[in-house]
Amino acid sequence: PRARRPTDGTVGRDQRNKPSQTAPTRTNRPIGDPPGSATIRGARSLAPSDPFVHPKLATSCAPGPAPPAPAAAHARANPGPYTPAPMADAPKKTTPERPRTRLTPHAGIASIVLPGLGHAVLGMPRRGALIALGVFGLFFGGLLIGGIDAVDRREHPFWFFGQALVGPAAFVVDHINQNHFKVDDQGALRSVNPDEGRTPDGFPRDLADGENPPNIKGVGRVSELGLLLPTLAGMLSVLVFIDALMPGIGARDLFAKPEGAQA
Repeated sequence: PRARRPTDGTVGRDQRNKPSQTAPTRTNRPIGDPPGSATIRGARSLAPSDPFVHPKLATSCAPGPAPPAPAAAHARANPGPYTPAPMADAPKKTTPERPRTRLTPHAGIASIVLPGLGHAVLGMPRRGALIALGVFGLFFGGLLIGGIDAVDRREHPFWFFGQALVGPAAFVVDHINQNHFKVDDQGALRSVNPDEGRTPDGFPRDLADGENPPNIKGVGRVSELGLLLPTLAGMLSVLVFIDALMPGIGARDLFAKPEGAQA
């Protein structure tokens, strides 16, 4: 039979050494408690000497060694105050000094005579050959598309102004066009008609059977391309002349600010 608890407030002999049937409830420990400690409602700590705590529960709740605090662990790993390592200065990029601008008039004159010849005079034959190929490729490409009358100082004076920048080649082509392909029609030179020929004296004549005219004038888009390409070649020759006349100058030298000037 189960022993009854005395009503006078005293604890019976059977209940004194009997472990408590109700396990204590653990609450969140305050921030100030050391790690490993357990707080029980009613401000009661679990200890093995407590007669009302089960031995296994007391053992499991017994305070153990406190883990190291984060600050202490950091202090052991990094002794002394934290000082950031100094950052090394980034190496400055150094560009090789460009040669001072110098004029080479002989190379400029050679470039006027023949585009690319000025660079060959300066000791750059490969570059000069590529320049000549590009300039004359545009010039003669326009002649192949629009015909020889695409370079005509009489009929197209505005376009001939740009084409003449190519150099003597433009004047030679215009001379051939005026004296070997045009006819004298009552004192005025003009291109031959599709059904006309040309006499050795430069006058028009009728074509014989199976004979072709000396030249067929380009019209429409063909004529426009024939005029445009030689003009572009002349504009390109201007850049070639400047590069041959001042080989040591570049875009950085043109837009560079003098020393001591504020940015």
